Amino acid sequence: MDQTYQTKDHSTRILSKRRWPKPAGLIIAAILFGLVGCSSKPGESDIEMGLVDEFKCPILEISNVKKTDGADSGNRRYEVSYTFEVAIKGRGDAAAKLLPELDVLNERWQRGRIQNERAAHLAATSDNSEPFKVAEKRTREEVSAARNRLAEIQPCEVPNARFAIERIRAAAQPQAGSSERGVPVGLIMSGVSSMVKAESGWRFTEVPRFDITAEKVSRDNSISMPKSASLWSEYLQSEGAFAATVPSSEQCNFVEKDSKTGQQWWQCSFSTSDTNMDVWFSRLTAVSQGESFDLGAKINEIAERHNEQITEVKPVKWEATEGAEFTATSTEGVRMVKLFVADMYEVQAIASPVPGKVANHVEMQRFIKSVKPASVVE
Repeated sequence: MDQTYQTKDHSTRILSKRRWPKPAGLIIAAILFGLVGCSSKPGESDIEMGLVDEFKCPILEISNVKKTDGADSGNRRYEVSYTFEVAIKGRGDAAAKLLPELDVLNERWQRGRIQNERAAHLAATSDNSEPFKVAEKRTREEVSAARNRLAEIQPCEVPNARFAIERIRAAAQPQAGSSERGVPVGLIMSGVSSMVKAESGWRFTEVPRFDITAEKVSRDNSISMPKSASLWSEYLQSEGAFAATVPSSEQCNFVEKDSKTGQQWWQCSFSTSDTNMDVWFSRLTAVSQGESFDLGAKINEIAERHNEQITEVKPVKWEATEGAEFTATSTEGVRMVKLFVADMYEVQAIASPVPGKVANHVEMQRFIKSVKPASVVE
């Protein structure tokens, strides 16, 4: 209320209570509104916290988060665009150690699964199942060992983390014509997310939408790109029948008896993720040892037995030992075959695609070319 008082000359005056001047009040209101507005938008630290959860893994870290755009969606929601890097902790040194082992273990795991399935099928369908049961147990143990080691060095469980590791691992593979030499350490990515303001702070309301087409690989150019430990090695069969360059050194413990000829066959089985490689060999009987080996007749016999068309027959020779390479095609697919007789053994090397996989002709040819009599030194 206004106040009144009486002056010495007994006149009355009215005083008004002090009020804020209008300009000052507007300034304070603007400051308060500005403070409220600052807290109503998610910042880069809020986005980073959300990304840490999306890529949660002990061997990964999130850095260089940059907010590039944003828009208020109403109802305490905000749409944000951003860029960031997800990388292997320890960067170059850690990546150079991790990536080659990951490459080898993934190949062994995939190869082992295929071989285990083959052994299990043969154990269930063969008249002589014991050797296949042994092989099934061994391959199952190999798969388990590879899987356990993978879990140790790549303990990522959430999908985005596993995706990031796989993309970094793929970037370590040599690409024809590429000038990239530094070891890959991470991915620079962009994304869009919807965020909501909760009592605990800003959080993602849905899975972030990442632009894979804009993805870039970050590298440490001070460290050369690692070379994967080769799974391919020279393998000399203990019976002395053959030598080959193969992706593993596995025992030749598959046995099968040919009901037509009475021959006892041993099978050495190898494979990668897309190619089955087998070497079948049989010790010749005393009668057949003295007989000449008719390559043409043998090729025709194989074609007839498997209902195949034979093409691209090429002779091969090692000193006095003669053989042939050829391609066999049927409704079931294509096979590359090499056959020869060395000392007392008939040998057949066969490369074929894993069912459901596209034929890897380079890998098939590599194996077929490598199979030779064990006594040959090249």
